[in-house]
Amino acid sequence: MPHLIIETTADIAAAPGYDAQELIRAGLGALQEIGQYDMSSAKARARVLEDFAVDHPHDGTGYVAVQLRVLPGRSQELRTRTAEAILEAVAGAVPEGPAGSVSVEVVEMVRESYVKRKLG
Repeated sequence: MPHLIIETTADIAAAPGYDAQELIRAGLGALQEIGQYDMSSAKARARVLEDFAVDHPHDGTGYVAVQLRVLPGRSQELRTRTAEAILEAVAGAVPEGPAGSVSVEVVEMVRESYVKRKLG
């Protein structure tokens, strides 16, 4: 049930060849290759950030920030390996263009406060 959240700054998203679906495919593909996550309930979303800052004043440097939210119980080694795999996959899917960076953070959700209801 991992949740993959990809945020891209508008300057990187405006680069020729940018494809949010490709970033999602790359991130989910990296997760699937690791083989330790239930991909049948994986969720992913990408959004473009119009309002952002990297420094002040802004020098035109953008970023792609990826967060993977997982339920607790995975070792630190697995979370680190997961972050590195997603970083390589997503960075490879970002088109050449504006200067920037890609970061990945794997965050453990609090099981007791995560609730879900299936619809339909």
